[in-house]
Amino acid sequence: MADYPYRLDGELIIVSVKLQSKTSAYNGMFVLDTGSSAIIIDHEIALDLGYSATDALGFSTVRSAVGKEKGYRLQIEGFEALGKKTNFVEVRCHDLKN
Repeated sequence: MADYPYRLDGELIIVSVKLQSKTSAYNGMFVLDTGSSAIIIDHEIALDLGYSATDALGFSTVRSAVGKEKGYRLQIEGFEALGKKTNFVEVRCHDLKN
């Protein structure tokens, strides 16, 4: 069985993630949500990778404690976490700071 570094922040599991676009990469610490059906990133990270809403595949809506939040979907070049890499993966972009 493989062993990967992580840290606990209260009840959250935090892991290292690398996102890749055609022109740049973003390395950061992300919450591992085993119940999520999508990879969700802040729209500012998408901008750092060189993407914007004009690159969107379509819209995205997530439900939270404060209601429905609108965003957009992107296909990025690569996603790497827990020793695995996936190319051409869809992510959802939302304002996560509010």
